[in-house]
Amino acid sequence: MTSDDETQLALDVKKYANLKPTQVRYWVAGLLEVAERVSEGTNQSADMPYFWTHLHGVLYEVYFYFKKQRDTRTELLRSGLYNQTYVDSVDGVFESLEKVRGSLDSDELEICAYERHCACHVFQEDYVPQVKAVNDALKVKPSTKTSFRTVFELMDEKFGKTPEVDTLALRLICSKSIHSLRLLKSRVEYWVAVIKRPHGFIDIGGSL
Repeated sequence: MTSDDETQLALDVKKYANLKPTQVRYWVAGLLEVAERVSEGTNQSADMPYFWTHLHGVLYEVYFYFKKQRDTRTELLRSGLYNQTYVDSVDGVFESLEKVRGSLDSDELEICAYERHCACHVFQEDYVPQVKAVNDALKVKPSTKTSFRTVFELMDEKFGKTPEVDTLALRLICSKSIHSLRLLKSRVEYWVAVIKRPHGFIDIGGSL
């Protein structure tokens, strides 16, 4: 990183010091709360889209947020805004995120992405080829994501052809990820606690 990059990183840290940790903490806590209900068999219908959107957020958005910090740990320490305790807490969160990802195989990650897409969009156009007119001719643009057929084949292979396939997918993926989600929540709580210390991270001029 250049000195200008490090300066911008320091400014971003100050700008988001209160905001992002609070968002991550509530996001992970909400996901685990729903996962616990699914595990106990007390979940409601509204829990299903919540689980998929929040698990997908953890697998990708939260994961890459921490990966960026972990990959630039040397620069973080050199900036003077971070100390070793903070960097270690980031390492702990990232390790637990790796465990969440590692608890699911590639097919299950694909299913999670599809279920999240269904929970967030009325139409799943990214999963079907698009026919467009190009120079007075019709051309097919391939789907930008895995095709519908591939996703359905994955789900049929795992759960069989049943109307309960979405519920079965929810139960399976929740059961495989819940232990690592519990670890993730505890690591995130510690990370936030480090940030709240007067000299544990940076003087952010207020509490979370």
